[in-house]
Amino acid sequence: MNLKNLFKQKFNLKLFSGQMYILLDSGLDLRRALLALKKQFKNNKEKKIINEILKNVEAGSSLNISLQSSSFNFPNFYLKIVKIGEKTASLAEVFHNLENYYIRQEKLKSEIKKSSFYPVTVLITVFTAAVFLMTYILPVFSDIFSEFEGELPLLTEIMLKTADLLEGNILIILLLIFLIIILLILLTADKKTEDILKIYLLKIPIIGEIYKISIIARLSSYMAVILGSGIGLVETLKMAADMTDNKAYREFLHKSSAEISQGVSPVKIFAKSSLIPDIFYYFSAVGAETGNLEYMMEKAGDYYYELLSKKTEGLLQYLEPSLIFITAVCVGLISAAVIMPMFQLYLII
Repeated sequence: MNLKNLFKQKFNLKLFSGQMYILLDSGLDLRRALLALKKQFKNNKEKKIINEILKNVEAGSSLNISLQSSSFNFPNFYLKIVKIGEKTASLAEVFHNLENYYIRQEKLKSEIKKSSFYPVTVLITVFTAAVFLMTYILPVFSDIFSEFEGELPLLTEIMLKTADLLEGNILIILLLIFLIIILLILLTADKKTEDILKIYLLKIPIIGEIYKISIIARLSSYMAVILGSGIGLVETLKMAADMTDNKAYREFLHKSSAEISQGVSPVKIFAKSSLIPDIFYYFSAVGAETGNLEYMMEKAGDYYYELLSKKTEGLLQYLEPSLIFITAVCVGLISAAVIMPMFQLYLII
């Protein structure tokens, strides 16, 4: 994770890729396509980025260099694919493949957000209700009991002391949370530390499986896009390795590329690796046999993105019983802390 990513400028890569595909495929040259595209974007910042790209193209720069020179930080993956498209005179097809890639990514993010909305909403509601009752309702009972020289129930006393502790040290608590977030960002910003964390992430039950599926889904999409640009398998694996953020997979892909260049069958390499799931192996084997690996990688990407969506949704569903239990316990404790003083006050009066 890069600190720059927290504040980077936004640019709709899916829309840009899709529109560039339509315009270039219709027969427009690159300069006229960019001119037409600039008029279609409503956001002034995005218009500015396209204008920067257009000026560089008009000055004689390639599209790849023009993208790099713009104020938007285009992903390395994107730049490499565009560079391939320029070399092979297949820019329209490249942009079409990139559009499909971002459509898959957007769909997955949307489904994850939709699935996580319920648990996040419940947790926020319970937390807000607890803070409100501990801050505004329970202190009222404390004042009343002090007037009658009565003792509060133990549970109510604990919650009041917790509220006092939070209120009296709120700045320290917020500072501590802020420092923990900064520490996590710094840890993941260090490439070696990030690589180690991601290797161990693969070994965690359930979460590791989901993480592995996400890597394979992205790998399939990367390979489909690169192969669709006319690049051979050896170079495709090298490029896919550079785009992969997991060290274990990065090393495996570089090693596979070297072995394939020496005549080893990619099917044999994939078959003996624990990093490659059986289904991905079968997709690649069929693609190699039929000579249509690009198509099979595209289908593999579709399969694994769908599987990733189902697994993520399933994980959130597994968490629901735990969430319901935690909610019930919190509601029960808060209710008891409020009701018990009311009964005790009735007995005192």
